[in-house]
Amino acid sequence: MISIKKSAVIRKLERSFFEGSVVIVRPVSLTSHLIKLCERIMRNQMVSFLERNNMFNPDQHGFQKGKNCLTQLLHYIEDIICDLNLDKNADVLYLDFSK
Repeated sequence: MISIKKSAVIRKLERSFFEGSVVIVRPVSLTSHLIKLCERIMRNQMVSFLERNNMFNPDQHGFQKGKNCLTQLLHYIEDIICDLNLDKNADVLYLDFSK
């Protein structure tokens, strides 16, 4: 099983957006479906363990059912509005980790 996980087939994926345009070549790793299934099972087991033992912070919106980027944003806006209604300062720091 471990030897299967360590090996992957690397193929070149060529993509051209317009005829005659620059061809973009990027490597793509083709992993085994068995490994993807094992990863999904392990993830589900870890998430269920963390949920059963209340190890997720209530403010954690990733990796939880029913919570996503939208619920996090709504919670954030609600906190800012509450602070402003109480005449408190609201300091905000935005970070962009995209490439």
